[in-house]
Amino acid sequence: MTVVAGRHVVTPDGVLDGWLRVEGGCIAELGHGPAPAADAMLDAGEGWVLPGFVDLHCHGGDGASIYAGTREDVVAVARGHLAAGTTAMFASVATMPAEAMRQAVRRIVEVVRSGEAPSIVGVHLEGPFLSPLRRGAQNGSALRRPDAALLEELLADAEDLPVIMTIAPELDGAVELIAAFADRVLFALGHSDADVVQAAAAFDAGARLVTHAFNAMPPLDHRRPGLLGAALVDQRVRIELIADGHHLHDAVLRFAATAVGPERAALVTDASAAAGLADGDHSFPDRLVSVRGSRVTLRGTDTLAGSALRLAHAHARVRGLGIDPLAAGQLASGTAAALVGLHDRGALRVGARADVVLLDQELRVQTVVHAGAVVPRSSR
Repeated sequence: MTVVAGRHVVTPDGVLDGWLRVEGGCIAELGHGPAPAADAMLDAGEGWVLPGFVDLHCHGGDGASIYAGTREDVVAVARGHLAAGTTAMFASVATMPAEAMRQAVRRIVEVVRSGEAPSIVGVHLEGPFLSPLRRGAQNGSALRRPDAALLEELLADAEDLPVIMTIAPELDGAVELIAAFADRVLFALGHSDADVVQAAAAFDAGARLVTHAFNAMPPLDHRRPGLLGAALVDQRVRIELIADGHHLHDAVLRFAATAVGPERAALVTDASAAAGLADGDHSFPDRLVSVRGSRVTLRGTDTLAGSALRLAHAHARVRGLGIDPLAAGQLASGTAAALVGLHDRGALRVGARADVVLLDQELRVQTVVHAGAVVPRSSR
């Protein structure tokens, strides 16, 4: 039996000065005041106790890429983000030639089946059915028109892992593909030049998410609201927000989180292999990037190429913008968990899986608990 205590335990009902008791990998009890005796005590002191962070969009970290096609890279990325507080994540595969994307998915599944990356809970396919006009750092030569046969192959490779797919709804056949596969795939609109009518049609067909809102899509305009306008007013839809200070101005970040509410916005990292690396020029198998002040760009350009973000840092940033602790926790954990059906995670409540992050007073990660077990400091 383990007890986790702290002056600020963030639960769905409020912030407790209290504790939670962990047994069998789950939260068995929550309480106020002095903590009970236990076999092991984890104390955040004057800091914060939150549900483990949930990331729907993560490509890499510590010099490794999820989609490099090797087991070692998948394991390294998952372990690095787990140690930084992300207890559940979707492994994101960038747009590449079809066979390379399929191989990357197969490697992810192999690693998950082996138990080497227990924090990976699904696969995110960022493409290849994206707009060449809004491809960002995606491989333009690998972009394709919507293809049901290829999607079937990718789903077969993913086996029973949940799948998110980013798609541009204005492409010929995209809305039809969404309608045909919406019961098997969580479709996210992104890397798109869609207008408001095209986006609304995709949401009606079953799309339920927007990939890194405001990025790789037309800006919100009062006469041409576009994809963003359709998403912001549709209560069925959730939006991803990259809170690294580079993808979104802080004013836009706060506007978006406030406009849709914490139940409809999810912080994501869109982390590249550069996450966790020092500033400098870095060479990865699929791209050359420069990192300057945590801003990641394709080398020699101003094009953002993912981020160097950890979800704990995104959480701290929104807290620094004045977003209250319950809303910030929802943005970093609860919204994403609910969207993808992780009903046993994303909130500290009795019966939930014991995925817990302990932060100090400055909101820096101190201890990570995954399924009731402490992640060793040596891996952080």
